[in-house]
Amino acid sequence: MKITDMISRLVRSRREPGPEALLSISRQLDTACASDDFNALAALLERYRHSDFVTNLIGVRMLRGGYPMICTLAASVREDVLYMMDRVRDTRIVRQWGFDLTAIAPERYNPLYDLLAMHTFMVDAYSKQHASGLPRQRPTASAAAASVRLLDAWHKADYVRELSGLILRHECPSEYLSLRLGWEKEYHHAHSLACECDTSCEGGSFAERQMLYDARERHYARWERKAERVLESISGHALPSQYAVKLQNEREQLAFLVRCPESIAALHTELRLLYKYGIDATESRWVREQQLERAFRDLDARLVHMTGCGSPSARLAAVTTPRDPPQASTVRICRLARNILRAHRTKGCKHGL
Repeated sequence: MKITDMISRLVRSRREPGPEALLSISRQLDTACASDDFNALAALLERYRHSDFVTNLIGVRMLRGGYPMICTLAASVREDVLYMMDRVRDTRIVRQWGFDLTAIAPERYNPLYDLLAMHTFMVDAYSKQHASGLPRQRPTASAAAASVRLLDAWHKADYVRELSGLILRHECPSEYLSLRLGWEKEYHHAHSLACECDTSCEGGSFAERQMLYDARERHYARWERKAERVLESISGHALPSQYAVKLQNEREQLAFLVRCPESIAALHTELRLLYKYGIDATESRWVREQQLERAFRDLDARLVHMTGCGSPSARLAAVTTPRDPPQASTVRICRLARNILRAHRTKGCKHGL
């Protein structure tokens, strides 16, 4: 072994804490992350800033639901969060790789740079909404673009998970994803509807609760259509199997409505489906038929693109074309066969059906 390797190993052993110290650090991290104590996290980062293992461990423990803990606008500009981010920039890894996010490749993932990218994005979003209340200088346009590039590459699986929850279970996405996709109005409206529903459940009338429920279904149905466009545009990740099953069920419901447009006014018709595909039940029959056929064509084409099987035009023709009546020759043959059977009935046989 060379003398330089021995010296580097000796320095590394002094820099990295032992097993007992790591156990104590892990317990402190659990307590600090559970209570959002950013001052304690900053103290650990400052104390072990020369230890690559400990700083990476702190960055990993700060991931919550796939994202760093500072994925909200209010948390990104707090004084304790800003102080902690200064300690992150003072670690050995960040000093070695550099502070500039534009020079970081997406293939070189590190939880500390995940924190830096998320904080840069949230501070930039906060500065767009509150230009006068920003405690520090706004990030540059190149740094904000680099943070978007890194977060999109590192959290693509989290995007798929959140969008699937919105589509399949009507779960409100995180504030970060709403800001990233430009859904601020939908995000705040969903939270206001949730608060109104909670208030009406305590002392509201049934009519009021039903009205809020219809408003929530209408809001999430339109939001769901936007989420489907984004989910189907994400490359490199397979779509959930429940998503394809859901679209298949909706296509079957639309096929039934195409065959029987008058059934839209029935009580069993799902209003969410009408809200989602822009079908107005108050319009005339001809307009409803056009809306239903357009919705069926679009949905069937999407399923063909996802699964790669079948022709949408042939299926629409099979749905919309009525069945032809039996031919006259077939009717004559059936009558002739019936007469023959009656003429040659054997003795003792009972009349059949």
